[in-house]
Amino acid sequence: MFSSLWHFRGFIWNSVLRDQQLRYRRSALGILWTIAQPLALILIYSVVFGRVMRHPGMGEGAFDYPVYLCSGILTWSLFSDVLSRLTTVFNDNAHLLRKVQLPKLSFPVIAVGACLLNFAMVMAVFLVFLILVGRVPGISLLGLLPVVAVQVAFALGLGVVLGSVNVFFRDVQQALGIGLQLWFWLTPIVYVPSILSERTVALLSWNPMWPVMAAYRDIFLNNQWPDWVTLLYPAALSVLLLAAGFVVFKRLQHDILDEV
Repeated sequence: MFSSLWHFRGFIWNSVLRDQQLRYRRSALGILWTIAQPLALILIYSVVFGRVMRHPGMGEGAFDYPVYLCSGILTWSLFSDVLSRLTTVFNDNAHLLRKVQLPKLSFPVIAVGACLLNFAMVMAVFLVFLILVGRVPGISLLGLLPVVAVQVAFALGLGVVLGSVNVFFRDVQQALGIGLQLWFWLTPIVYVPSILSERTVALLSWNPMWPVMAAYRDIFLNNQWPDWVTLLYPAALSVLLLAAGFVVFKRLQHDILDEV
């Protein structure tokens, strides 16, 4: 199956590019909307939260909290986008699953590739913003690659499991929306951990996205390498979920083809 994915790498890459083209088809600005949306988000957070409001637990710098907030929300968006798309990926591509002779796991790979391409453009805008405000990370920016890899691997494994089950029980798709909203607030994205009690932090730190978000803040806010030890927990879960996703899909793929 994995060798088949490599054999169809050209189809996968072209499908990722086509996904971007279809997303903004018949739009005057086209792909510029990918840049305009995070840019507007960054400007709003910089003005409202950087100039007007102060968040407890943050430093005195005018851009401390906007950088904290943007680094969390923009990277969380990657996670939620990947998970949301993978949950419906087999239903959305039902017509191709039945007709096209290619590895069925190529569709989750295409969905992840499209999300990563969009994320790369968003990060480019964010880095320009960091340069303008004098907060650009140094060599620690290279730590972004393994952190994104852990986050995407976690979302990919979980997403394939949910996507396989969602073919038979469409409630999974509806429950995911509620689950992601709850998960968002259980992760330090809007608030900083220092405002919570030690007991609450100890409990919420079992959330695998907690150390991932902390790693992003180390890179973008503190200009330092992430604490790699804390990433061992989400990395181990990612491996387990990838294995579980592969096993679940392998066992259900024929039933999935019949159901869709």
